[in-house]
Amino acid sequence: MAGAQALHTTRVGYGLDRPTSVVAPPGDPHRLFATEQWTGLVRVVRNGELLPTPFVDAGPVSTGIEQGLLGLAFHPAYETNGLVYVHLTDASGTSVVREFRRDANVLERADPASARTLLVVPQPFPNHNGGALAFGPDGYLYVALGDGGSFNDSANNAQNLDVLLGKILRLDVNGDDFPADPLRNYAIPPTNPFAGAIPGADEVLHYGLRNPWRCTFDRVTGHLFIGDVGEGLREEVDVALAGTTGLNFGWRCMEGLACTGLSGCVCNAASLTLPIHQYGHAMGCSIIGGHVYRGAAIPSLAGTYFFADYCSNRIWSFAVSATGVPGPVVERTQELAPIGGPSITNVFTFGEDGRGELLIVEQDGEIWRVDGPAPGTAVCFGDGSGPTDCPCNNPGAPGRGCANSYEPAGGWLDAMGTTSPDTLRLSVEGLPPTSVGLFLSGDAFDATGTPFGDGIFCLSGTLRRLRARTAVGGVAHDPEPGELPISARSQAIPGSGTSQWFQVYYRNAAPFCTPDTFNTSSGYRVVW
Repeated sequence: MAGAQALHTTRVGYGLDRPTSVVAPPGDPHRLFATEQWTGLVRVVRNGELLPTPFVDAGPVSTGIEQGLLGLAFHPAYETNGLVYVHLTDASGTSVVREFRRDANVLERADPASARTLLVVPQPFPNHNGGALAFGPDGYLYVALGDGGSFNDSANNAQNLDVLLGKILRLDVNGDDFPADPLRNYAIPPTNPFAGAIPGADEVLHYGLRNPWRCTFDRVTGHLFIGDVGEGLREEVDVALAGTTGLNFGWRCMEGLACTGLSGCVCNAASLTLPIHQYGHAMGCSIIGGHVYRGAAIPSLAGTYFFADYCSNRIWSFAVSATGVPGPVVERTQELAPIGGPSITNVFTFGEDGRGELLIVEQDGEIWRVDGPAPGTAVCFGDGSGPTDCPCNNPGAPGRGCANSYEPAGGWLDAMGTTSPDTLRLSVEGLPPTSVGLFLSGDAFDATGTPFGDGIFCLSGTLRRLRARTAVGGVAHDPEPGELPISARSQAIPGSGTSQWFQVYYRNAAPFCTPDTFNTSSGYRVVW
């Protein structure tokens, strides 16, 4: 089934080395933090630019095909306590969860000396390490571990409640039930199903997983979505509904909905939690679990789970009900291909930015944000998508505003000078010979998370008028010669890395039709 919602992708980061997770700190709309698999570095992408200095070097790490720095999670109180957690396989191949604290003097740096080991889990083989890490809505840290590797879970780890492999663990990082053990610096949540005298490892929350590579929470329902990589037959999406504990997802006696004939549990037993979606290896061979979309830019996709396959380079989605029931699967591969470029390939992970918008991350280091209708397809005034969108039945042109202007294609905004506030000059061409225009500025995103400007979006969000001008010969400038620079006109000078969008909203002095009409130009993004 093809996607009915017209989507596109915008590149918001590049230059990373095998990024395995991309996470935004709580409440931060400008920064993304990415783990690099084999360098062991946590890198910072600020307003689309990869900073040269890493946040922290969490290594050394092992560099097997499924080893390395695999996951990252910010403490829910990161803004005040500065705590961040990483999930890695160290130089010996052992799975380790480690805590770092943000440097007190440098916002985008962690203090290497603050490293503290929370958890250590020996790995018998270099594959099936899992690696996902996330804080749940309950404030506990969730750790995903694979079954220990090799093939067919030869040691039956996933069904053995006394070992941590093949499980989702739940830890309280704000306590320490093991003060005498330097490698166990956490408390056991009292609601863990095997806590205390109940047989089984206290840390275990769910079990029966093969290789839960990416696991994420739906921020509205609290459900945990797990992309569990299959053996040789099936890939699957599992869901642990909010509040459930002790779920058995069936590996190794089941792979997806298929019976494997292996021991450990009973295939299709009533006690098993079956996947909500599976697909065979004719469609791919390694699922990359994603996120349930809860951003603001594409309201029609609220509650839609996105996922991909690493081998086939295909991306899909399906809507999920509040009770975890999936709707029809929609393939998004071509729809999400970058405009003017090839399809996204080798999806390694998904993420969310600080506004909750969905990110798709390629193994080659590029980060793509999923956006709404592509330029020229939005339905709002001046987008050029149809004759009814502009006054006087003028269709305009994509990205150029309405056509009832001096230039048939619409007004075109440009900028001159450097990205210094004192030298920036805006210029718009294509206005009627004499017209009144307002140069508008806004943050890179409005209150709904929509990019401001670009000539295809309705003017919305918090706007600031710079200056009303009269165009001469179809050209208007801001500032004009002799006027104060933009930054000096009661505006705060943007900080380094700040993005702003500019657009022109203009009125025809001699209208092309009745009544008088307003028009919008294209937009222009400036990064200081």
